[in-house]
Amino acid sequence: MRMRSAFLFMLLWLLALAEPAHAQTPPQPSAPPSTTPGRAPRVAGVDCALWEIPQAYDETYDAECGYVRVPERRDGAAQQTIQIAYLRLRSAAPAPAPPVIFLAGGPGDSGINGLGSSAGLVDALLAARDVIALDQRGTGHSIPSLNCTDWIDAAAELPLEETSAAELTGCRDYWQGQGYDVAAYTTAENAADAIDVADALGYPQVLLLGESYGTKLAQVIMRRYPDRVVAAVLDGAVPVALNQEVEQLPKMAYAFERAFALCAADQACAAYYPNLGERFYALIARLDAEPLVLTVGEGGESREETVRGIDLVTALFIHLIQGSYAVAEFPYRVVQLEKGDTAYLAQLYAEWDWVDPLWGTGMNITVHCSEEIMLASEAEFNAALAAYPNLEAAQRSASPTEYTDLLAECTLWGAQPAPPDYAQPITSAVPSLILQGGLDFQTPIGWATQVQATLPNSKLVYLPTSGHITTYATVCGAQIATQFIVNPAAPLDTSCVDTLAAPRFYVPQLMVDAPTKPVLIPAQEGGEIIGTVLPVNWRQRPADPVFFGPLQAGQIIAFFAGEDIGGPLSALLHLLAESEAGEVEQWTTGDLTWEVLTVPDTGTRLQVFAARRHNQSIYTVALDGIFVDPQGVVETVFKPALAAHRVGDKALAYFQAVRFEPPDEEVVLHTRLLPGWQPLSDAPLTYIDPTGFVDVTVSVMARGVIAAKVAGEITGEEEPLVERVIVGERTWAIFVSYDARGAYIHALTQDRRGSYLLTLGLYGAYYDPWIEGVDRLYPMMVGFDVARR
Repeated sequence: MRMRSAFLFMLLWLLALAEPAHAQTPPQPSAPPSTTPGRAPRVAGVDCALWEIPQAYDETYDAECGYVRVPERRDGAAQQTIQIAYLRLRSAAPAPAPPVIFLAGGPGDSGINGLGSSAGLVDALLAARDVIALDQRGTGHSIPSLNCTDWIDAAAELPLEETSAAELTGCRDYWQGQGYDVAAYTTAENAADAIDVADALGYPQVLLLGESYGTKLAQVIMRRYPDRVVAAVLDGAVPVALNQEVEQLPKMAYAFERAFALCAADQACAAYYPNLGERFYALIARLDAEPLVLTVGEGGESREETVRGIDLVTALFIHLIQGSYAVAEFPYRVVQLEKGDTAYLAQLYAEWDWVDPLWGTGMNITVHCSEEIMLASEAEFNAALAAYPNLEAAQRSASPTEYTDLLAECTLWGAQPAPPDYAQPITSAVPSLILQGGLDFQTPIGWATQVQATLPNSKLVYLPTSGHITTYATVCGAQIATQFIVNPAAPLDTSCVDTLAAPRFYVPQLMVDAPTKPVLIPAQEGGEIIGTVLPVNWRQRPADPVFFGPLQAGQIIAFFAGEDIGGPLSALLHLLAESEAGEVEQWTTGDLTWEVLTVPDTGTRLQVFAARRHNQSIYTVALDGIFVDPQGVVETVFKPALAAHRVGDKALAYFQAVRFEPPDEEVVLHTRLLPGWQPLSDAPLTYIDPTGFVDVTVSVMARGVIAAKVAGEITGEEEPLVERVIVGERTWAIFVSYDARGAYIHALTQDRRGSYLLTLGLYGAYYDPWIEGVDRLYPMMVGFDVARR
C-alpha cells in the first residue's frame, strides 16, 4: 500500500485511543423526525445465491435476502431513495423473542458478509431469536455501495502530492453523476435505516449486536429510538463523543506501549528483547532520516515502495491489531527490521494491494469527515500529537501534515459537519453488555469505560487476552454474548474468562518455565511409537517428526530408536556427539535408567545425549541448541522428557481412543485424542477439547475425491496450498482455511472404502495456526483406522 496522504492513512486505520475523564452528561438531542415521512418502506426479495450466502443458512434457517427502499436523506432536501440490503435467518423457536440486528464495523464493512464468518455464534442465537444482518447504506450489497477502488488504483500512478485529490474527486464525481449525495451517508441516517428495516420486516422491537463502529451506530439507535431497542451488545465499544481522528496517534502509542510492557513483564521476552521500546523508536527515527526503499512483489509484478517512519508505524500497528498472536510476534518483528530483514514488511505491503469489493470507502469518508474531522479543531489535533513526541515527528513527516489540510479534503469530498449535539455522550437505560478485549488496540479499554459511564443499565466484561471483537477473537466472548442475547435479564456466567491464555511471546529459544504437554513420536523403520512430554511452545517438525523445538535452527530435541547391535552405550553416545571428551553418567528418571553424555561447554552451545536399552532396541534422545539458561533447559525439558519416555502401548496410553460412527456408512472410524475431549451432543462426528477452543470433525466421502479440489472448495482458492505427509501406511493431504472465528486444519486420506477428512478447528487467536493445528492433528493421524461395521 502506498502511503498517499495522512487522510487516506486515517481512512484505513482510524479508530483511536481515549481514556478521558467522564464529564457530566449534557442534555440529549431532540427526538428525530419520522424515519420515512409520508410513506412506508418497500421490500424487494433477491436470490441469496447471488450474495454467496452459505447454503446451510437457506436449508436450515429459511434464509431470506432482500432490499428495503429508504430515503437517501430524511430532511426533505431530496426525494432520492436508496436500497438497504438485508439477510434474515429465522429461528426455529415457536415464539421467537425480538430479533437480533447485526451491525458491522468499519465504518464500511458488509454486515451480511461478516455474519457469514460467525456461524457458531449465529447458530446459538437462532435458538431464541431471528437474526438480521444489514449492509449499512453505502456498503456491501446495498445500492449504492460507495466503493472507490477504481479511483484509488488510478491515483496510485500519480505523483504523491496529487493522489489524494484525484481519489476524492474521481470517486465523488462518479457517485454524484449517478444521482447520489455522498454527504448523506452518515451514522444518523444509518440509524434510521435500521429502524426502517425492522418496520418493513414486521418487528416492533429489536436487540442490537454491534461490533466496533457498529457499537457507535447501536448507541445512536438507542438514543434516537429508545422504545424500539430491548437490549444491546457492544463488542469493541466506540464512544459517540470521541473524536477518533484527534485520538489516532494516542491510540497507536497505547498499542506500542502496551506491547512493550507485556514483553518487559515476561522473563523470556525481556531477556531476549531488552530495551524494546527504545529500539523501536530509534528505528522509526532512522527511517525518518533515511527512508527505506522496499521491493514489493516478484518479477514483472514487483514495485518499489518508500518506507518512512510513519509508514513503519502504520505497518506495525496494523500488525498489532490482528490479535494476541500478533502481540506475541511483535518483538521479533521489530528486531528483525532493526537488523535489516524486511521480508515481513514486504509481505504486509503486498497484502494491502487487495481491497474488499464490498467495502464502502465513500461511506467511510463521509462518516469520519462529518462526525469527527469537521467537528474538531487544529488545536486539538496538534495537542494530541505533541503529547507523544516519540511518534509526532513520524506523523509530521507525512503529507499533508496540518489539520487544515484534512478539513480541506473533507470539503473537497462534499461532506457536511454533523449537528453539534450529535457528538454528545449517549445516555440510555437500555440493558447493555459491553465486551472489551485487553489486547484490543482498535477500540481500547478507555473507550469501553467511557461508554459504560453513561449507560446505567450496562455490564462491562473484560477479556484480558482477547483482541478486537471478542466474539470473533475468542470462544469465550461468543459464549458470553450468546447468554446475554438469549436472555438479557439472566445472570451471566463469565467463568470462561479465567481460562483465556496470555500471549506466548515468540522467542528464538526455550521459555524454560513453560508447562508441558504429552506428545507422540511415530515409529521409525518398523520401530515402536514413543511417547513423552515437552513444553507446550515446542512444535513437532512436519518434515522430520522425530525432531521438536521452538522451530529455530540449531535448537532441537530429537528421539531415535534403533536395533541393539551390542557394544557399550558410552561409545554410541560419543559417536553421536562426534566428541571423545566428556564423562558418561547414569541418570535415573522415574523408573528408567539412562546413560547421559554432556558435551563440554563451549560457551554458547548445549549438547546432551542420552541412551537406554529396551526390548532389543536402543533409544536415544539428543538436546542441541543455544539457550539463555542451559541448566534450566536440562531440568525443565530434558529430564522430564526422559522421565516420561514410553514405547509401544504405553506411549499410546497418553491418548484416549474414540470411535466415530458415520450415519448411513458401512465403516466405523477410530482415532486417538488427548484425554478430556468430549463428543458434541448435536454433532456425532465432532469432538471438542475441555476449553472449547479446539474441535475435530470427521467427514466421510466417496473414494477418489481429489485433495486439491476439496481444498479449493473449502478455502475458496483456485490453487490452494496442499502439503502431503506420510503417517504410518497412510498418506494425508493437509491444507488450511480461515474465517473470522479462527483457523481450520484439514487432513484428507483415502482407501478402498472411501475418503476421510479430519477437520480441526482452532477458535480464537493462535501463535501459528498451521503449526499448532498440525501439532494437534498428528496424534489423530497416527491413531486413525477404518473398519467395517
